[in-house]
Amino acid sequence: MAGRVDAYNPEVIVLGQDGQVWAEILDAGGHTAATNLLTPPGRVKGMAVGANSAGGGDIFVIGLDDQVWLQHFQGRGTSEGSYGLMGLGRVTTVGVSR
Repeated sequence: MAGRVDAYNPEVIVLGQDGQVWAEILDAGGHTAATNLLTPPGRVKGMAVGANSAGGGDIFVIGLDDQVWLQHFQGRGTSEGSYGLMGLGRVTTVGVSR
């Protein structure tokens, strides 16, 4: 999944083979601008990425407990902390829309 760090630099968010969420920031030409960054550690079952009103990104993941957890990113593509539980309840899929 892809997003933007700012108006010029994209960011790629992936679910790694280790079951964790990783981010990579690219330059305006699409070349690696930073090494792969592990978002807050923790294995997940699935994820969806969206933009937030602050100019950053939001990653919604399904935890191993089958609940939805949220991770906020700043406009420069850095994590704002650990995952936060969105609410109680088990899910099988997660998605983002406008």
